[in-house]
Amino acid sequence: MAVLAKKSILINGRLQEKTLRQHTLDVLSAFTALFGDEQKPKPFAEHWFRFFQIPDEDRMSFFQCTKAAVILHDVGKSNDHFQEAVKGGGSQSLRHEFLGGWLLGLESLRNLLESVNTADFQIIRASVMGHHLKLCRGIMETADWDRPHITLCPEGIQELFDLFASEFSLQVPSSSQIPSHISLGALSGDFDSIESDLELSFEGDTRRIRLLRAARTALILADS
Repeated sequence: MAVLAKKSILINGRLQEKTLRQHTLDVLSAFTALFGDEQKPKPFAEHWFRFFQIPDEDRMSFFQCTKAAVILHDVGKSNDHFQEAVKGGGSQSLRHEFLGGWLLGLESLRNLLESVNTADFQIIRASVMGHHLKLCRGIMETADWDRPHITLCPEGIQELFDLFASEFSLQVPSSSQIPSHISLGALSGDFDSIESDLELSFEGDTRRIRLLRAARTALILADS
């Protein structure tokens, strides 16, 4: 079964689906069209670096962090509640970008992200969790506790990490390391730690805050 990114739309009398993988490829293509890449930045990227005050030595990190965040920004849509929502029934018990940030912290997936030389794990995670501008303290207070059990779609998660590994020429982690069921109760402590880690990671670090703002805003632009 295909994992969807959005509700299907009617085009010329036919219902058109947008899979998670295709949406991700579309956003990745938009990012490249706007910014170019590490070897050949577009003129727009040069203006972007000046606006966000990104020094030359952080440009490689900008491209790697943003590309990683683009590929993984919607990984949290790979769950039964989101799939029900886009098919016209139900709602998310936890926003997909928050669930995505939690997934990035799974040991095998975090190790994969941290194996990219100039990528910054916390910038990638904060960009994914903040790409709808809802990231703040008290994530679990926004959850729907009437629907505490979430079934993940490991095939959708694996598909995006396969794409990530391909883009960065890395070895793909096994899908067996991705859980199939989680509960909100089990996530509470994890999100307390995630929120604290993010705050501490950026506290007083102007350079990384600027890099985060540049990467997250670039993701939002490419995704719009």
